[in-house]
Amino acid sequence: MDNDVLEAIRTNLTVPVWPTAGQALGFRTPGAAFAAARRGAIRTVEGMGRKKLVPTAWLRQVLCLDRATTTDHHLKRETPPG
Repeated sequence: MDNDVLEAIRTNLTVPVWPTAGQALGFRTPGAAFAAARRGAIRTVEGMGRKKLVPTAWLRQVLCLDRATTTDHHLKRETPPG
């Protein structure tokens, strides 16, 4: 994934269906990304006018990006005494 796309997903509340969300989800064309948004495969919220925006919280969850930002202490397990 492109660093600019990743940065936009991590720092904004929403991103456009194309190019940001579509490219992050692996769509190769704007038409494919917008078709996926129309059928509900890409979650969207209404933007200004006809613009469709994708909530980045949903996008980070789908792309498993929240796990990458979890701190190490959340991943460690304590060993049982014994």
